[in-house]
Amino acid sequence: MATIGLFAALAAAGSWASDAWGWPDGLVIPAIAVPYWAAVTAVWSRWGPEMPGLH
Repeated sequence: MATIGLFAALAAAGSWASDAWGWPDGLVIPAIAVPYWAAVTAVWSRWGPEMPGLH
């Protein structure tokens, strides 16, 4: 749950920043999502259900 909550917070911050600075949402959200979920996948493949932040 913490993983999804952190992603939602980052996506909201990215959406706010894109509105504030006039950046296209179509680029900002993927720029946040791809590295975030790549890191989550790498950590999950290493620790599985014992992933830090899931306890």
